[in-house]
Amino acid sequence: MYIQDLLLVFNADHRFFNRGLTEADPMFSKSFQIGTLEKVNYYTERTFYKDFGESYHKPYLFEKHEIWEYENEWRMILPLTITSLKKYKDIYLIDIPADLIQGIIFGINCNHDLINYVKRLKHEKLNHLKLNKTKVDLRKYKMDIMEESDTIKLKNLKEKNNFILENPKLIKHTNIKPLSTN
Repeated sequence: MYIQDLLLVFNADHRFFNRGLTEADPMFSKSFQIGTLEKVNYYTERTFYKDFGESYHKPYLFEKHEIWEYENEWRMILPLTITSLKKYKDIYLIDIPADLIQGIIFGINCNHDLINYVKRLKHEKLNHLKLNKTKVDLRKYKMDIMEESDTIKLKNLKEKNNFILENPKLIKHTNIKPLSTN
């Protein structure tokens, strides 16, 4: 696993992942449950379909080559008609409940400002988040995941002063001390 930025850790038992549709719903599929979390299957050969048509084929949507098996990926298919859908550039996004995210894993090359932004969010709104970071294992070809402090680390005096001016209510939650103006 190589994470450049960050990885969200979801609560797979959350009700968000188990809102399957009934047969009365026009998006219902007999081959898989739309609105339910499903495991991706990994294969060495591609599956080809002669007639994809209007139906939904589970193998087509839930298959990847075996080189990606280490990802242990799960997917959920949702209709584009859901009310919380927002389009950003060429992708569709939906609102998710805050308690759906259990934690965040920062990659070894994760941007310093992004890490501090997430830590601010944790202090302000998402106290339940568990923060972790990746580190290169020195003995094996793998990444280790270790606990990350939720302390906001600032690179220099200017950044520290700006942070204090922009976030006075966070000061009591961190180890940051106001600077003297002398």
